[in-house]
Amino acid sequence: MNSFDRYGIKIPNGATGNIKTICPNCTPHDRKPKNRNSKDLSVNIAEGVWNCHNCGWKGALKKDKKVYDRPQPLAANLPLSLKSQKWLNDRGLSQYTLQRFKISDRAEFMPQAGKDQNCLLFPYYRNDDLINVKFRDGAKNFKLHKGAELIFFNLDSLQSAKECVVTEGEIDCMSVFEAGWREGVVSVPNGASKGSMNLEYLDNCWQDFEHLERIVIATDGDEAGTALRNELGRRLGKHRCQFVEYPDGCKDANDVLIKHGKERLIDLIANATSFPIVGIQTLNDFETELDDLYVHGVDAGQPLYFPNLDKKIRQRKGELTTVTGIPGSGKSKFVDQIADRLAAVYGWRVAFCSPEKSPAKIHAATLISLFTGKSFFTKNSDYKVGIADYNDAKEFIKTHYFFFNFSEVDQSITGIVEKATELVKKYGLSMLVIDPWNYLEHQRPQGMTETDYVSMALGQLLVFAKNYEVLVYLVAHPRKIEKNKQTGKYEIPTMYSISGSAHFFNKTDNGICVYRDFDTNEVMVYVQKIRWDFVGEVGCVSFQYDKYSGRYAEAGEVFVSDSYYYERRLNYDSKPQLKAVNEEDPF
Repeated sequence: MNSFDRYGIKIPNGATGNIKTICPNCTPHDRKPKNRNSKDLSVNIAEGVWNCHNCGWKGALKKDKKVYDRPQPLAANLPLSLKSQKWLNDRGLSQYTLQRFKISDRAEFMPQAGKDQNCLLFPYYRNDDLINVKFRDGAKNFKLHKGAELIFFNLDSLQSAKECVVTEGEIDCMSVFEAGWREGVVSVPNGASKGSMNLEYLDNCWQDFEHLERIVIATDGDEAGTALRNELGRRLGKHRCQFVEYPDGCKDANDVLIKHGKERLIDLIANATSFPIVGIQTLNDFETELDDLYVHGVDAGQPLYFPNLDKKIRQRKGELTTVTGIPGSGKSKFVDQIADRLAAVYGWRVAFCSPEKSPAKIHAATLISLFTGKSFFTKNSDYKVGIADYNDAKEFIKTHYFFFNFSEVDQSITGIVEKATELVKKYGLSMLVIDPWNYLEHQRPQGMTETDYVSMALGQLLVFAKNYEVLVYLVAHPRKIEKNKQTGKYEIPTMYSISGSAHFFNKTDNGICVYRDFDTNEVMVYVQKIRWDFVGEVGCVSFQYDKYSGRYAEAGEVFVSDSYYYERRLNYDSKPQLKAVNEEDPF
């Protein structure tokens, strides 16, 4: 049985592409006698969608969920060698704790060593079903069961808990349990890194945290652990999150257990530090962040590796950037280029609220061109994207992009912010693109002026951006721009040119105008407002545009496809010993 059979749709054997068939939803009364066998149902087999031109029945096949491989169930009461048991006992973990977490050991092939090694086994359960197993050898090499789902260690402990502790490793998780915190303690499965924060395990488990009233994050006290702590707090909601600060000489929960004992570890959890939240604050609320700012400096945002543009503006989470430009100037494609570059270089996940670019498949096609540097639509084989690059681009888009479905989403600012907030919690959204402003459903209260409404709506976007550390890009069309009588060219718009209110300049953090000279096809990007001088400065950068791929390159520079940066990031992520990103080389 094929997938269409479930809906009574008959597909001829071997059929592909677009076909027409008899609609199973039409009753005999729906058709005239002479049309009883009329093929009114149009079916796109590749996309899995259909539409009846007689009764109006529409539908789509449900997409199959990702299939994970599961390890074989572990036998009850697996043995633990005396050597492994002693090592764990020396870490402060009792026999009771080891049995509670079903810790065992066995020989296992470890790719880092290239041979079988004696390994500790840390089983991962959900609803008492074995989902994954982590192996750890004596040289501190790790691996998880290949193809298994990533979830939190000890996930089932959250079910009846009102509070929980999140640690960076299984030993730390068991240490908190050993200290006496018996309900609601979990560990991330693969530690922390200073690279991209792709928390697949949180994507898979975020709903397990929804009912919790308090979440204490006890990741390691190093730079990578701090980065993981901040991302977990961002996604789980800083209003209910706190974090543990360790005493001198301790970098994690197990260190505290060994050096200071159970009571001190529980005391640190009970008196964890709150994340700063929106409202009234004292220096105590952000002293840790202030110290970090003093030591490491301000976060100036991410470069796009457009050399001159990066001097004018960096891409910084928590800010609102407004982009304007006359019709046909390329402002929307330029914003797409920014989003694609951020996704490729840093692994950001981006949501497009772009009603002008509906349906989403057309927008996705243009993004494939942008990513690969080849045209999706041309029939010229010299410029057409090849099948291998096409498939790679599809996988990239599946991982990094979300598209608002405007038949199902409230298109008001409130509705968009609510949906984007859900994407932050579930998928770790880093960037929201709203393009354009005038296509949204503006629910202005009766009696409110347009100026006041714009101020209120932009305020909602600013609060969302700052609370969830998301970069928001807003594309807004200017009112009608007149041509200069002497030059015959359009005047360059500013943020004040946007129809509706001067607040598009006043309230936005950064303002950009994309302006195309239609005689020379040169594209000038004017950075017209920068709120913080450490992010950039006002000024202008000249770009050239490739019509086949939709890519931009600075004048005099070569076009570089974003897939180039993506491939280098994948290589970088697989080699954690490499140095951190710097200005000259993103990897």
